[in-house]
Amino acid sequence: MKKKLKKLIKLYESVIYGTEKEIGLFNCYDTYYEGCWDDRLEKIEKLKNKLNKPKKESKPITYLHRTKNGKKIRICDMDDNHLINTLKMKERNAENGITIGYSGGYHISDFRYDEETYYDQDAIDEIGNYKYYVLEAKRRNLDFTPKYKI
Repeated sequence: MKKKLKKLIKLYESVIYGTEKEIGLFNCYDTYYEGCWDDRLEKIEKLKNKLNKPKKESKPITYLHRTKNGKKIRICDMDDNHLINTLKMKERNAENGITIGYSGGYHISDFRYDEETYYDQDAIDEIGNYKYYVLEAKRRNLDFTPKYKI
């Protein structure tokens, strides 16, 4: 889309100002019409500025991570090694399978209790927060390639 818009702007400017081989509208129009192009030229300038504006740096992800000793920290505040090790742990857990209990019970002796074990991509989908760790690793440009899609 950006390439098409740049091409369209270039074409529009070549019609107005001309090219090396052809004259443009501004080179041959009557001064009576002076000012009639101002609003269109202003729109083109705004579009050009918008296209050339540098991208903003992505904001850090502020989801919480719970360490093994129960301390809560923001994912964006995690050390690089800690973040990578957490991702590897989540992938390892997904390979080994995770068991999730559901249906309102809290204990295996509860007759309404049920559980299901998920593996690989299904386990990652059930964990749910894997993608936030991956996005933070990408934001930091860390050397990590996720095994599962987010």
